[in-house]
Amino acid sequence: MNKALLGSETVLQQVEITKAVDCVVGQWHDWGECDNECGIGKQKRRRKIVQPAQNGGKGCPILHQKRVCIRNDCLQQSVEYQREEMKEIGRILPAEYGLFRDSKEYNPLKDIRKNLFERYDTDNTVPTRVAYCGKFVITSTRKSCNQTEEKWAQRLEKGAKVCVECQPMAMSRELGNRCLGHGVFNEITRWNAINVPDCRGEWIMTSKHESCTCNLHGDSDYILV
Repeated sequence: MNKALLGSETVLQQVEITKAVDCVVGQWHDWGECDNECGIGKQKRRRKIVQPAQNGGKGCPILHQKRVCIRNDCLQQSVEYQREEMKEIGRILPAEYGLFRDSKEYNPLKDIRKNLFERYDTDNTVPTRVAYCGKFVITSTRKSCNQTEEKWAQRLEKGAKVCVECQPMAMSRELGNRCLGHGVFNEITRWNAINVPDCRGEWIMTSKHESCTCNLHGDSDYILV
């Protein structure tokens, strides 16, 4: 056989052997479960490599993705913990003291919540649950509430219907991302007006907790602290 022909075949074989092969990946798997049952968490998904890159071919694209998710399983109170919750005292202030709800950094409902969550998650800076609230009817109150100059405390009278909000920065991680003394549905628990001496009483929670906020400047709207 012609030596020149043999030489060209050898070159062609070498070219085939060294031909660049790009990485090929499969389809994305379904998103996994949200890793936080109560509030903001993360979901992950992945895809596999079908063909690894060879001979300097194009590398593989990202194989793992994550996104922010929100679950509200925490809104239903467990009977197991209701006994402890009934012993707690809700410490309240007027809702207007909760101005930080407008902060882009501390309000998980803002449009930038995803970036903030991913940036600060490792330091536990961003709360992992959105604000929630409940409705209460005051069943008893001390005379001290009416004798104070604080008008918001004067409105805490027997029979008054109030909205009470638990904001993210008041939540305790040790309590499962909730506020201390946030009440128990259809049960009487206790409350205490902050910075108003001896202004305290009892109330009954008439609606179950839900993701919501009370009126920031309402006369019957309060936050837990």
